[in-house]
Amino acid sequence: MPVPATQTPPVPYDGLKVQDVLVAVAAHEGSEGIEDLERNVALTDLRNAARQQRDDNRRTKKNTRRKGSQPKFIRVATRFHAGRPLVVAFASPKGGVAKSTTSANFAAYVAKAAELSGMGDKIRVLLVDGDVANGNMALRLAHTLTPNMLDMVNHMDELATQGQRMDNWQRDISPFVLAHPKLPNMDILAAPDNPEVITQLRQEDLDSMMRAWAQFYQVVVFDCGTQITEFTNCAWLNYSSQVYLMVEPELACLNSTSEYVKRARKGQLITPDVCRIICVRADMDIGELNTQQAVGDVFSFIPPNRQFYWPDFHRDAIEAGNSGELLTLDSAEYAEALTPVVKGALEVYEQDFGL
Repeated sequence: MPVPATQTPPVPYDGLKVQDVLVAVAAHEGSEGIEDLERNVALTDLRNAARQQRDDNRRTKKNTRRKGSQPKFIRVATRFHAGRPLVVAFASPKGGVAKSTTSANFAAYVAKAAELSGMGDKIRVLLVDGDVANGNMALRLAHTLTPNMLDMVNHMDELATQGQRMDNWQRDISPFVLAHPKLPNMDILAAPDNPEVITQLRQEDLDSMMRAWAQFYQVVVFDCGTQITEFTNCAWLNYSSQVYLMVEPELACLNSTSEYVKRARKGQLITPDVCRIICVRADMDIGELNTQQAVGDVFSFIPPNRQFYWPDFHRDAIEAGNSGELLTLDSAEYAEALTPVVKGALEVYEQDFGL
């Protein structure tokens, strides 16, 4: 049985306290509890060290940072229709292409831009870790996996037995989402902490949650899992009005993503017009391969204005992730790359509703 985060002792520890804790855990939880505690201690130590290193780097760079290098955000004045949020998904059949990083930072960008535009109380953003089998988004951003999606589903079942619906924020949403400390208008819904629970979810559960989210959020962002054979990932794609395919300039990645799209289209989960593409590490020196031409040829059904090519932010993203921060709130270059993506998403929403 994992040791709940709320019971994990604060760090740093001295040797005596650690030993005392381990002995106590052994008495109550056995070796598995000790392993969970040691893992939590190690992760917290690493995160604290990463934050310290990041702070040191910032102090070193402070005097050399060029004027105007703070992140800039677009002004948001979108009038969202009640019960009809902007729903976007970030998807890829391949890991390591910044899918989770981009979905988290997209959500954060919208939330921050809304706040700076004086719309923070009118535009709320929900970031859903849709990788039900292997998701760890909440662990990155909120340092915990509880509460999570399964808790919300269990709550829905209890309401159903009472003949009630999910229509109350304080009762039905707030207890099951994690608020981001720097973004009061952005919430995170964690994936279940046990991949086996996917067998406990039903399509009607997902539909009920989506209807509830639509009542309380103006923007819903899905970080999809890599397996299109999982019905949960199919649902996230089907709910979304815009799907961002994450790729890198590597032929195997382009091919597998193309096949992923074909299967999604065949299953009527998406249509060509909802697809966009973000190519990360597009500035890599890969010899004679012309990245934009290769991506454009493979995904010829996606017009150029819905193709985005980013430089390599991989190292920066890892550094931000290790310290539990969001890159778009700290990096002017990253926020600049994300700006046309967010702007385009909001513009398409407005066009869809004739705003």
